[in-house]
Amino acid sequence: MDQETHIKTYVFFGFIVMIAIVILIGVISLIAQFLHVATEEETLQADAESRHPGQVLVTANDCMTCHRIDQGIIGPSYREVAKRYVDADPKTIGMLVEKIQQGGSGNWGSVPMTAHPKLPDENVRLMIEWIFTLND
Repeated sequence: MDQETHIKTYVFFGFIVMIAIVILIGVISLIAQFLHVATEEETLQADAESRHPGQVLVTANDCMTCHRIDQGIIGPSYREVAKRYVDADPKTIGMLVEKIQQGGSGNWGSVPMTAHPKLPDENVRLMIEWIFTLND
């Protein structure tokens, strides 16, 4: 075989390999669309949709820095709060909204709770509602 024939053969096989790669990429794309692995954002969105809105708000804010569901860290656990306020009336819930927004100390010891003045009443009420579900 002469050199020109070798070059034509290499070009031909290179072209065949490129076509095979394009076809392989297409097949992989179709398989990926069929199997669809959820992105992190989609997973977080689905998780948020399956949880109580108050829990989503608690998680999105700095609440978990000091509190956990079953363990007090700096402040009491959420279950302890739910247990203490099991029969909370609207006045008590209003006091809790105010306490979360204004912060303070005395109800659970001497360490003050950080104020959260930018949290709207409606969001704080949803958070409290979720905490109360932990008593069920």
